[in-house]
Amino acid sequence: MKFVFSYLNYMKKILYIEGCRDGTIGGSHTCLYSMVTNINRNKFQPIVVFYDDHHIAHKLRDLNIKVHIFPNKKPIIFTRKLKKSSFKKITSRLFLLLQKMINFSSYFLRPALYNALFIKKNNIDIVHLNNSVNGNHEWILAAKIACTKIITHQRGITNKLSHTVKFLGKNLDAIICISKTVFKDISRQNLKAEKLKIVYDGIDFSSFKISMDAKSIREFYSIDTTDPVVGVVGNIKQWKGQEVVVRAVNILKKTLPGIKCLLVGEMFEGDPYYLKIKKSIDEFSIANNVIFTGFQKNPADFINVMDVVVHSSIEPEPFGMVNLEAMYMRKPVVSTNIGGPTEVFTSGKDGILITPGNPEHLAQTLSLLLNNRGLRQKIGEEAHKTIMRKFTINRTVEEIEKCYEALSQ
Repeated sequence: MKFVFSYLNYMKKILYIEGCRDGTIGGSHTCLYSMVTNINRNKFQPIVVFYDDHHIAHKLRDLNIKVHIFPNKKPIIFTRKLKKSSFKKITSRLFLLLQKMINFSSYFLRPALYNALFIKKNNIDIVHLNNSVNGNHEWILAAKIACTKIITHQRGITNKLSHTVKFLGKNLDAIICISKTVFKDISRQNLKAEKLKIVYDGIDFSSFKISMDAKSIREFYSIDTTDPVVGVVGNIKQWKGQEVVVRAVNILKKTLPGIKCLLVGEMFEGDPYYLKIKKSIDEFSIANNVIFTGFQKNPADFINVMDVVVHSSIEPEPFGMVNLEAMYMRKPVVSTNIGGPTEVFTSGKDGILITPGNPEHLAQTLSLLLNNRGLRQKIGEEAHKTIMRKFTINRTVEEIEKCYEALSQ
């Protein structure tokens, strides 16, 4: 018993923080789940913090991984009300100063102190932020107060870091960039290059399963067995470019009248971009061709239905996990040629890269693939080989563990 107790104490405790607080479940959650469930449990004990209780949290609990749900409090914003009022400029400035003081105290300083106590109470060895140097700032201060090592994943492209972020970023012990694209973006902003590590996300084969067969999904959405199916997986956001795909479907309908496009991802009914897509669908009279599935717990089920998967981002994609999932399933992917996808695909071999925001080019490429089953199969097989060779969760976790071990020395 003494030996077991000593051994458990030797394991490093890693506290993972998922900083997403808008209620959506995205790629960062999936990557966190894969990372935590594949980490070497003989060396590291994972503890996870979320700000929402969702199915990812439930799945982790089912695996006996400790999960804590922290309160999701939003900063006070007086300025929204002030814009509608008749306050003079000087009064507005006073309220703005008051807003900053309250938010600094209530949503930065106080949480930082609370989080520092949490870190000390749970004997955390390393705090691992899952999202970006742009967020979770109270945790950076908390780790500093608790004298605990802290790293962050950098999953996004920042364009420009604020002075505050740069200052706080200097207190991080390492920044894990998910692609060379992200590495280049963050390294040009005066953060120490030796802190930056490139670790590609990888596919967790054990958790990648089909829970609903393609036939059932086709029947549910009234998709005929002969209808060609393309689709996009990702929350409905302007930079994801779903509207470009809708326009391409309008072009394709002339030669492929039965074409169906699945838009798989969370959407908000009043969102201007969602309304813009709906307007385009109505104008083109293609309501029978475009299907919004909403958020899906297991998007692999829907990728399985697609003949071609489209990655339509009109802004540089940091990496693109959906692409990897489709490739693993031997699905041909048509992706825009900006950001992370350029590091994944060899265009024409294991995928096809096209210019962003060009529905005509997209329609032409989709037509080529949809009318050539042999080409789809060939690209799909090459895509699967690429995944097995370069993008497995074992490789990802191995590199992350090296970061942990380096910080522990």
